[in-house]
Amino acid sequence: MEASRAWFLKLLDGLKEEQWDAKPYPNVMSIRETLAHMVTNDRVLPVMLKGEEPDYESFRPDAGLSHDDLLALLAETHKAKIDFLSQTYMDRDLNEEMQTVYSGKKPIWSEILGFVPEDWYHIGQMSLVRQGTDANWDYYAHFYSG
Repeated sequence: MEASRAWFLKLLDGLKEEQWDAKPYPNVMSIRETLAHMVTNDRVLPVMLKGEEPDYESFRPDAGLSHDDLLALLAETHKAKIDFLSQTYMDRDLNEEMQTVYSGKKPIWSEILGFVPEDWYHIGQMSLVRQGTDANWDYYAHFYSG
């Protein structure tokens, strides 16, 4: 989870002001919306891992946060998520079954693993927005350089 978040944040390097709220295609979230969505995901993970249905609206960040405030909040919620996982599951048998919100009983490892691809999915979303708003932006050069 740490590595995927670092790769995700790398895509923000060089982001132009007008790209934060750009939606080059109707059904694509803007980069700001994607970051807010990720904050929500970080916040609901502990609730879902307790087998409870989260009230997503109550976990959404305040609208209108600055870029810096949204990024700081994302760092805070990611740390809280990692701390929760470490404190709750570090010494547990990850093959132990748990009640999940949407798919019945599953091993703990399986439920946690389901959250790992989330950042990678959003890397694809952000790449789509960046490519759709800047024809000269090179995903491979940006993502794999330095």
